Amino acid sequence: MAIVHLDTHVVARLYAGLDNKIARAARTLMARADQLVVSQFVVLELDDMIDLRRIRNVSVDRLIDQLSSQFPMATSSAPLADVIANARRIGWTKDPMDRLIVANAMADGARLITADEKIRAHFKDAVWD
Repeated sequence: MAIVHLDTHVVARLYAGLDNKIARAARTLMARADQLVVSQFVVLELDDMIDLRRIRNVSVDRLIDQLSSQFPMATSSAPLADVIANARRIGWTKDPMDRLIVANAMADGARLITADEKIRAHFKDAVWD
């Protein structure tokens, strides 16, 4: 199996120790993945969640480092030009972060674990349950 991208709220749930709030099919895919990957756009959204105090007492760098010590996790190295080219072809949402996170998974040829119903309805490689 190749790489699997994680959406923002999946990473937040993992950090909070709420693995049980991640659907079984998603957890199975995570366990079978060679590499779990987060987009730099997920990192940016996590930083916003920290600024808004939805995640407390940690920096985004520390959060990613801590999860990387528990899971085979890395940040995506997909070229930004590829991500933007993919994002420009996504017309089913105007949410820029959703477009960029999905486009990044596309650029890496990866599946995306997300609880977001709209993403799952439109992106064939999105997984939850």
